[in-house]
Amino acid sequence: FHFVPGRVAGNLLFVSGQLGTHNRVLADGLEAQIEAALANVGRVLAEAGLGMDAIVEIGSFHVGDVSAHVQAFAAAMKRHLPGNPPAWTA
Repeated sequence: FHFVPGRVAGNLLFVSGQLGTHNRVLADGLEAQIEAALANVGRVLAEAGLGMDAIVEIGSFHVGDVSAHVQAFAAAMKRHLPGNPPAWTA
């Protein structure tokens, strides 16, 4: 199984889904998992010479208490993507 964290096509970068892990270990708790997932996205972007401000759309997948998850994810997006937020589908 070959996982590509991101792929450039023309002048676009497509980032694969990122988990809330650090060194392949699941972060402890909802907020830590969200922070880890966003940090993983940031690493893929940085490898392509981009920052978080390059994100135009986010799709997130939530299980369990979806209301709490969406609130926590929205708060994290405000911290990591201030100013001009991307389109978001949860």
